[in-house]
Amino acid sequence: MRIRLLIVLLSTISAAVGLVGCGTTVPQKSKLDPDNIKELDFYVLPSKISLIEDLNIARLNPVLSDSFDLLFESKLPIALKSDVKFNKFEIFDEDVRDNMDKQLFKIILDVEKKGRIKKYKPDSRLIEFLNLSDKQYLFVAYSKGFTREKGNFGWQVATDIGLGLLSKGRLIGIPIKANFTNVFYIIDIKNSNLAFYQRNSQELEPLKPNNVELKIDQILGGYFRKITY
Repeated sequence: MRIRLLIVLLSTISAAVGLVGCGTTVPQKSKLDPDNIKELDFYVLPSKISLIEDLNIARLNPVLSDSFDLLFESKLPIALKSDVKFNKFEIFDEDVRDNMDKQLFKIILDVEKKGRIKKYKPDSRLIEFLNLSDKQYLFVAYSKGFTREKGNFGWQVATDIGLGLLSKGRLIGIPIKANFTNVFYIIDIKNSNLAFYQRNSQELEPLKPNNVELKIDQILGGYFRKITY
């Protein structure tokens, strides 16, 4: 019998995405010792990568978003300097996968609103579904950001300088070349809580493989090395 996940009160996934901040938060951890995690299933939520082509307007780019997801999944097992064994948590039914995404996005919304993971418990129906896999831990990754079309950043800098001169310094813009924001968390399935949660944002190109490796190592690797970034 197929278990359907609860459809949470989100009109669309993008509604959840828009409420995820762009700053960096302090890593939050439960009492679980990371050394106890020997095997970790992972699930990558659909990323939201935007492209700035004209002016300073970012538009969501599905092709870049899909490319990023593939890049992230390819880098995860090798970028993390740890002996933890990674297994991809796969869902082949599209409806079940969509509901899973909504539940996992809801965790992000809840934690961002609450500000802490202490005493937080994911929905019982999500835990029931995850328990079917007979796994202990699930690592969830969500990424968003933007990049620019070649030549756009230089044009924007020149434009802002021109505005500054014309306004005699009253209007001075400081364009950001790129942004790369990640939300990583680990669900402790057996204990029905979150073992780890962090949001990290940096002015990095999201589609550069080295930057993807850097963020995985900084955030998730920092958790396993018990280092706070």
